[in-house]
Amino acid sequence: MENLIEEQVYDGIPVSAGIGIGKAWIFPERGFCYLPRRISHVLIEAEVERLRKALKKTEEELLSLQAKLLKRGLNKEANFIEVHLEMLKDKSLLQQVEETIREELVCAEWALEITLKRILKDFESIEEEYLKERGQDVKHVFEMVLKELVGYSLTYPPEEEEFVLVGHDLPPSDVGQLVSHPVRGFAIDVGSSTSHTAIVLKSLGIPAVMALKDLSRRLKGGEILIIDGNRGKVIVNPHASTLKTYQKKRDFYFWFSKELLKYASLPSESLDGYPLPLRANIEFPHEAALIRQYGAEGIGLYRTEYLFLGRKEVPEEEEHFRCYKQVVMEVSPYPTTIRTFDLGGEKQAPSMPIPKERNPALGLKGIRLALREKEPFKAQLRAILRASYYGKIRILLPMITSLEELREVKLLIENLKEELARESIPFDPQIQIGVMIEVPSAALITDFL
Repeated sequence: MENLIEEQVYDGIPVSAGIGIGKAWIFPERGFCYLPRRISHVLIEAEVERLRKALKKTEEELLSLQAKLLKRGLNKEANFIEVHLEMLKDKSLLQQVEETIREELVCAEWALEITLKRILKDFESIEEEYLKERGQDVKHVFEMVLKELVGYSLTYPPEEEEFVLVGHDLPPSDVGQLVSHPVRGFAIDVGSSTSHTAIVLKSLGIPAVMALKDLSRRLKGGEILIIDGNRGKVIVNPHASTLKTYQKKRDFYFWFSKELLKYASLPSESLDGYPLPLRANIEFPHEAALIRQYGAEGIGLYRTEYLFLGRKEVPEEEEHFRCYKQVVMEVSPYPTTIRTFDLGGEKQAPSMPIPKERNPALGLKGIRLALREKEPFKAQLRAILRASYYGKIRILLPMITSLEELREVKLLIENLKEELARESIPFDPQIQIGVMIEVPSAALITDFL
């Protein structure tokens, strides 16, 4: 007999594959209650000291959580705690809050909220989704400090009860706290596939759907939920037939995933034994940590445009270097193929404005834009060369249309090698250079490229 309660289906963004089934547990919103107090000049230093103590306590809690995750072998998840720790150590953020206390004569809690609103307003103006999501990281860190200031504590469900977490927002640190609980899925109102929370959930293999708008406010808690992380659906109060169907899907998905991993360590080759290395396609550094479990033998394409998109200033050499070094060391001894920035056309970077073109697809893009914007291009190439000291790197050049363009880039790379040698900075002198064949003119001269 079917359930008399109406079955409801909500659509969101799938961020972690799989099927999760359990009772809804509503993760409380971070609406910390405090009295927004004005203070006198004589209390300024006392409020600043309260803020610093809360920062210290937050740091201690994060370090403790990081140690627990590392002890359980959850290295990738522990890395995201490091992101929050770095933010806590950011003197400019602390200075902004302290200045708000001193100049506006408000309590530490209120100063945190005022400063956070200013910072999030700046992030809201960013169009690139990945960079906009970094504002949520700042929000999560500020909320952790606010939690310490107001003495907030959270009670989790009993460890023996399977549940699906439903919440408006969820920091990676809270995901880390939940790994010891029988959580079978996540349904989050906000967020995207590029958020740090989504990345952690994906690496843990817990089914998750985000961007569900106001689901957390529609539920009371205790409802049976199905999380379809493959299609981005959440089913509330499923009919008996729906529940049975999804239980079978869950069991099959679990079995199929385990079966596939059995083949991950086998050599990638043709039926007659010819080796054909299977390599990954990535866009963000954190993705490099996932490739080995699926048997990839390196990275065949590392797209680097995200470093430029949605920001007014070009990334500096050191930022490039940190990203490339992280990826190379994660993948070594297998090779990493880094494509230099392929901007232009539909991928516009505010730091490199391009006049409106009749046919952007064939206009100023790829290597042509890079050769016009020499300084950002040189910074990227220097960083790639420096990272090549830590593992095998190959440089991939996008949108090459002529032999002259390739020669110009090769000459530039040779000059940068000489620069690094004079500065006694190590690199791989034998680094390989390749091109993407994307236009007919390049296809016709492949023998010369």
